[in-house]
Amino acid sequence: MKTIVIVGAGPGLGMAIGQKFGQNGFQVALVSRHQDKLDNLAAQLKSEGIEASGFAADLYNPEQLTQAFDQIKEKYGFIDVLEFSPTVGQFPPTPAMNVTADNALDQFQGLVLGAIHSVQQVLQLCWNVRLERFCSPLGFPLYIQFR
Repeated sequence: MKTIVIVGAGPGLGMAIGQKFGQNGFQVALVSRHQDKLDNLAAQLKSEGIEASGFAADLYNPEQLTQAFDQIKEKYGFIDVLEFSPTVGQFPPTPAMNVTADNALDQFQGLVLGAIHSVQQVLQLCWNVRLERFCSPLGFPLYIQFR
């Protein structure tokens, strides 16, 4: 069975992606900051006949993210698809004219460094196997394919 990891799982986009992939035979690993939220999302997917589990990690904490991916690898084995769509930031959405260095750095640390760390966790598995795709609905393309 194939596995999708959804980083930034929530009740909207993350849940819809989990449902769609789950309906197509994927196991769903959900990653976000709050285990109670993840448990509720996983329970909803399970009620629809989809194998799903939640793994809590904060994107700002590489050790937590590494631990979550280690747990996912232990439970599901290979990761076939990595989807990255978190909502990050210590600041509310800010108009471009009001962005400060602190706002920009916060977004960079959460989105860019979080994506890099997530991809690195999956690529470790791929040197001997393959990664099908890395999808991101963010404003920049993040797609990697090994075959």
